[in-house]
Amino acid sequence: MVYRTGDRSRAIRENCREVRETEFQKRDVPFDGGVEIAVDILIAVCMECDAVVAIPAQSSGDMPHARDVAQIRNHLR
Repeated sequence: MVYRTGDRSRAIRENCREVRETEFQKRDVPFDGGVEIAVDILIAVCMECDAVVAIPAQSSGDMPHARDVAQIRNHLR
């Protein structure tokens, strides 16, 4: 399935281990470690707490490019 901004779904919220309604949004998301940021990535956001709960498979191809861009931006600072 291909998701678009504004589409709704359901996902398990890791912190509370409950199934929550989500909405797909484009956001800037920090990579593990929090130093680098993936810019404008489609993700699933919890409708209750606004936390990122999933990254759809279609966005996984964007992640290596986003990491390269983030590393370049960090280097230029």
